[in-house]
Amino acid sequence: MSTRSSRPDLEGPLPTPKRASRKGSALGSPVLGGPIGRGSDRSGGTIPLWFKKKTPAPSTSKARAPKKTPEELEEEQIQLIKDLVYAHRVNWKNCVALQARGVPKEELLAALREAQETQKAAQKYLTRSELESLVDGWNPWTVMKQILPQAKNSKKRKNPPTNQSNNLRKDRGRWAQVMKAANTLEQAYDQM
Repeated sequence: MSTRSSRPDLEGPLPTPKRASRKGSALGSPVLGGPIGRGSDRSGGTIPLWFKKKTPAPSTSKARAPKKTPEELEEEQIQLIKDLVYAHRVNWKNCVALQARGVPKEELLAALREAQETQKAAQKYLTRSELESLVDGWNPWTVMKQILPQAKNSKKRKNPPTNQSNNLRKDRGRWAQVMKAANTLEQAYDQM
């Protein structure tokens, strides 16, 4: 017989477990009961809550939204395009104002990156030329290139092979000397 040492507020021995009936669910049809949160099955025994089969909460992903008509979808897309263009125009005006005020470079770069993101999003629905026509030909990438010019490539290109190195490869006398040395090494190896 065990005692309830983990819950000192409860007294007495643990109830003997009873087998659940085979009808219905695996545990019968437990009903919550009492302040200690135990359930009971049809046979009158109690089942602790931690032992009960948990019923899944209704999923919102399975609930389907009503289908929209093509007109509603088109209106949503038009509204999305308007919102993206509006956000891009706000970013454009913000960047132009920041440039005019002469703010620190980091602040201007942050605003330009935000404008680049809005332009990327808007270009999924509009062409670049259509979008630039709405902001007077302004493009955040060209402004970014003006502020941060690309560093020139510091790697030096390999010099093309000179005539001297080509002449060494084509010199038959030099190859004859190399072959003579190779034959000498081969004979020395065979002697060992």
